[in-house]
Amino acid sequence: MKTQAQQNYAAERLDPRWQKKRLEILQRDAFKCTECGDEQSTLHVHHRYYVKGRKCWQYPMFAFTSLCEKCHNATHDSEDDDFQITEWESGIALLTSGSNWPHELWQLAELLNVDFKITLKDLIAFLERRAKEGSL
Repeated sequence: MKTQAQQNYAAERLDPRWQKKRLEILQRDAFKCTECGDEQSTLHVHHRYYVKGRKCWQYPMFAFTSLCEKCHNATHDSEDDDFQITEWESGIALLTSGSNWPHELWQLAELLNVDFKITLKDLIAFLERRAKEGSL
């Protein structure tokens, strides 16, 4: 038997706002699994994290990834489905974990703008000040 939260989430996935967001993610990821590159299997749009009380379509683009069913199941098997993290923590994790830092800097800028109304210009100015101070 599904919990109330699971029932709510299932209903949200029928909402046109989720359908639109899902299509945007699949298009961004070129309709292939971002883990294994599979272009033939059914694709799922996976939330990298959850924020309590937020609708499934109310996340920034970097919060999603396209996964084939096999990779999606493997991801859920290896993580706690109740895992919740703040977008700030997620942005920092993305920024520090990969080698694609220019792209991740844009993702972090999107996060800062969504949650804190900080623009990329503000972020660059902050980083330049910190670099001059020698604190980076």
